[in-house]
Amino acid sequence: MVTELDSDEGVRRSVLTAAQRKERQIRVDQDRVDRARLEEGLAAPGIADLTADEDALAAARAALARTQEQVTHQEQQATAAQARAATARHTADRTAGARANLQNSVQQVETVTREAGAIIRVADLATGNAGDRVRLSTYVLMRRFEDVVDAANARLTRMGDADLELVREDATSGRGRTGLDLRVIDRRTDRSRRPETLSGGETFIVSLALALGLADTVSAEAGGVTMQTLFIDEGFGSLDPERLDGVIEEISRIAEAGRSVGIVSHVAELKQRIPDRISVSRQADDTSTLTVTA
Repeated sequence: MVTELDSDEGVRRSVLTAAQRKERQIRVDQDRVDRARLEEGLAAPGIADLTADEDALAAARAALARTQEQVTHQEQQATAAQARAATARHTADRTAGARANLQNSVQQVETVTREAGAIIRVADLATGNAGDRVRLSTYVLMRRFEDVVDAANARLTRMGDADLELVREDATSGRGRTGLDLRVIDRRTDRSRRPETLSGGETFIVSLALALGLADTVSAEAGGVTMQTLFIDEGFGSLDPERLDGVIEEISRIAEAGRSVGIVSHVAELKQRIPDRISVSRQADDTSTLTVTA
């Protein structure tokens, strides 16, 4: 519900001026004088004893009661108006103070925003919050990931699987927004494939190439410090004979370079290809025996 105190203009209209207050006070005083004169006249000798004109007396009394009601009503209105005026003045004072505080706060925010604008823009660039840009940390990983992919492709070529080439996928939305997804170029068909479409043998050899490429990149970035030990758990059974030969030859080159390579496998052919091995045999009583061949 809208009242006359809901706006500055309404507040100003509710506040009585000095002239208006004086005028109302004069009216109230005059009413009091008239009422006193009327009561005095009714009490005069001879008037109070009149009983012949009861209707006139009743009318006079009714007029007196109305006059009294009007005076009381005007006094109540004057009191209420003064209370509203006091409340309006208090509200106006508080509003003016709040407005001043708000304007001061806005000016402070604008000043801080201007001074910190350059810092915020640099921070947005670093965190990737500026538009579709990637985070600075992700960008560094993308560049290093390209080195890992290049090293992995070199390993694939040495393992005799040049038909497959790894490339980093430049995606702009969803999970690929990080720029760390892979695609596989199949040189036999010159088509790009998702890694999920690789066969079991292709997945194993690509994973091995990535692991070796990561080790090569870490060694290059760590001042020549090499990862001396490499363990390969299973996966050889998924390779065809040609790919198995290429993997074994690459592992042999790694071992000849002074690094230790451990292989966990059930492929029987590896027994003839790897001279140093530990064989685990299960016995009838559910125990196992170890046989070391060197």
